Amino acid sequence: MKSFKIYSLIVIFFFSLSSVFNIAYAAKNKPSDCKISNKKALKGKNLTGCNLKNADFRNLDLTGANFAGANLTNADFRNALLYETRFHRGNNLAYNGVKRDGAILTGAVFKDAKFNKAIFNRANFEKRNFDGYDLTGGIFWFVDLEKASLIGADLKGAELSHANLKGADLKGADLRGANLSEADLRGANLESVSTAHLREHRRRAFDSGRNSSEKSKNKNWTNVKLREANLKGANLRGAWLMGADLSEADLRGADLRGANLEGANLEGAKLEGAYWRLKKKCAKKSVGECL
Repeated sequence: MKSFKIYSLIVIFFFSLSSVFNIAYAAKNKPSDCKISNKKALKGKNLTGCNLKNADFRNLDLTGANFAGANLTNADFRNALLYETRFHRGNNLAYNGVKRDGAILTGAVFKDAKFNKAIFNRANFEKRNFDGYDLTGGIFWFVDLEKASLIGADLKGAELSHANLKGADLKGADLRGANLSEADLRGANLESVSTAHLREHRRRAFDSGRNSSEKSKNKNWTNVKLREANLKGANLRGAWLMGADLSEADLRGADLRGANLEGANLEGAKLEGAYWRLKKKCAKKSVGECL
């Protein structure tokens, strides 16, 4: 009888403990409050799954807000601060092919918005205009930017792995430190883009003895698809282009000094005037190889 009472007390204790944890978890993961009574208090607000069609977020500070799964059709984000703002669920971000729960951004306006470290995984920005936008450190994994205009955009440190950039216009864009591994840039215009300081990053990583996983972060153009891309005059010094498809690409006048082209496909690539390894300048009629 005594042992039964002890057992009962143990069971009650564990049930009580479980309840406490459940309450704490519920408080931390409370459902979205879709009512926006005070637009000046949206920092860190959970708006997941909310219907925010035609919402006006102009000039607002939306730092850390979560719009995952929200309907933001025709929403206006002009001049908004989107630092670490989520348009996608924060969990399960690995490249595992699972369909993510992203926001609906059809017709949304982002002119002059500040996108620093905003998360847009799997968003559809096909044919959208981001000319001159500050997209520094933004996370755009698997994003559809086919035929989008990104002329002069600041994409320093942006994560564009597996992004669809076919036919996109990236003329003059700043891609220093950007990750474009496995991205599809076939037919894209990358004239005069800059990736200049990647080599310096790798050198510092080597000198400081960082581990291999940290070094691998700088291999940011690995297996990128650049077939028929316009890379005329592009600054690709020190870029990691291992396994890249550069067939039929226009690399005339491009700076490829220090670039890693191991396994890259240069069949039919135009290399006239390009700066090659050991400061060599490719002669006229250099096609597929530097003469």
